Amino acid sequence: MLTLTYFTTLLGAVMAPKVIVTLLTVLGLVLADTIFGVLNAIKNKVFAWSKLAQFMETSFVPYVGGLLVLALFSGVNAELSALFFTIAATITVKFLADITAKGTQLFTNIQFQSPVEIVPTPAPAPQPVSPQTDVATNTPAAMKTLPDEPKDEPPTK
Repeated sequence: MLTLTYFTTLLGAVMAPKVIVTLLTVLGLVLADTIFGVLNAIKNKVFAWSKLAQFMETSFVPYVGGLLVLALFSGVNAELSALFFTIAATITVKFLADITAKGTQLFTNIQFQSPVEIVPTPAPAPQPVSPQTDVATNTPAAMKTLPDEPKDEPPTK
């Protein structure tokens, strides 16, 4: 049984750990792009096995194959290592953009059916405004008079 641990141990004998992590990251992005593309094709009812084979021939093999060859020889000298990481970064940006575009297409116009129906309640009818009354005197507040202000009278002795 071939496991991921066995695979990384086998690659670890040939490549540096940072090269393995970079290579697996790019492979994961290519796989995610493939899955999103297939899901979009199924959603739009245009999925065809021939298109999947064409994608493998035009995108998967050139990107991953070339990167795998560079990864194998990246330990030979610093120039090949720099070339590997530059190309890996470029491929990462390309596939992240593709995944973003396909994810946007896939999740656009999805409507979720809620089990709870929200019914708006009608607004209450406006109530007529009545004058306020003073509770203590039972007179309308508009008719209530204010106490007289003290006048400035000269002080008496």
